Amino acid sequence: MSSGLNKVLLIGYTGNKPVVSENNYDTVKFSLATHEGYYDKQRDERVNKTTWHKVISFNKNINAILLKYVEKGSHLLVEGKIETNEWVDDQGVKKYITQIVLGPFNSNVVLLGEKQGVNPVSSPQLVDDDIPF
Repeated sequence: MSSGLNKVLLIGYTGNKPVVSENNYDTVKFSLATHEGYYDKQRDERVNKTTWHKVISFNKNINAILLKYVEKGSHLLVEGKIETNEWVDDQGVKKYITQIVLGPFNSNVVLLGEKQGVNPVSSPQLVDDDIPF
């Protein structure tokens, strides 16, 4: 009998610069937006949907990369697991949080290069006449 697999792979843009958690210096948190689109036949238009994911990393090597290189709007591939935790707040209300967890094993972050809103086509282009050879 298989024990199962908890693995998530997301490609998206960071909503904020990763920050060290207030409670634990070995923990880094950030948000990641993923986008998907589909065509709505009834409204005869393309619909884009953005989903925000909370990401938390307990991996010291990944944390070092996140804190050094990742900014708001960075394009990332994130590989980890999905976890939902529950607790009861001070008023006795049960609360839930679902996060993408980057642990010490089987987790990865790949910097994909461009930032959201940056159009590489609009960057200055070299003209052949400018090349001295």
